[in-house]
Amino acid sequence: MADQPDPACDTIPGVMKACNDFYGKDGGWSGLNEAWLDSKGYITASTAKMNESFLQKSGYAEKQYVCCHELGHGYGLPHRDVNPGNNNLGTCLDYTTSFQSNIHPDEVDFANLENLYGTIPGRRFLSDNDLDKKEIHNLGIISKQRSYKDGRLLYKSETREIYEEKLSNGGRIISTLLLAK
Repeated sequence: MADQPDPACDTIPGVMKACNDFYGKDGGWSGLNEAWLDSKGYITASTAKMNESFLQKSGYAEKQYVCCHELGHGYGLPHRDVNPGNNNLGTCLDYTTSFQSNIHPDEVDFANLENLYGTIPGRRFLSDNDLDKKEIHNLGIISKQRSYKDGRLLYKSETREIYEEKLSNGGRIISTLLLAK
């Protein structure tokens, strides 16, 4: 938990952060996730941003959907379906225009998390031994001066954009944008 507000929503190594603010209407996104990966492809930091410039007049279900969707990317979960016009899958990783039935992850998402991270009995926190300190240190705290558009556009559709920025340490940043309707 932050001990003080962070309007810039700066990325912090080793931390998954979620922020909401009025980020403006440039870029047209309601939700954005930036996942920082080390040279081995492991997520070392993640920032999920919910853009009140688009969400302030949205209902609870849409806000919950966007937040769940962006946090899901922070954990490494992929999109399950990218066609907002077909039947809902009942997961927040499904693109939709009917948010009420897609505000939570589903069993497939939890199975994907188990495949990514394994199952460990009881509660577990990262220890200093779990992190590659050199790679984490190289990330530093990233200022608000950086833009997701600094990366190369990998994919664009009516509902999303994905950018990749390669880092000098061999890592990369994957920015996934959920575009506002």
